[in-house]
Amino acid sequence: TGYLTACFALMVGSGGRAVGVEHIPELVAISIENIKRSAAAPLLEQGVLSVHVG
Repeated sequence: TGYLTACFALMVGSGGRAVGVEHIPELVAISIENIKRSAAAPLLEQGVLSVHVG
């Protein structure tokens, strides 16, 4: 859902990076949409937070 990655991004702030890796592409899309609606959205836009298929 992106929840833990968003939490980690909020913890590290703009001085760090939080990267989520998911094996299912649809879950990456869902995670990104969830993050866009959360307090972590600015970190996604700044590149501090990212979610990838891997």
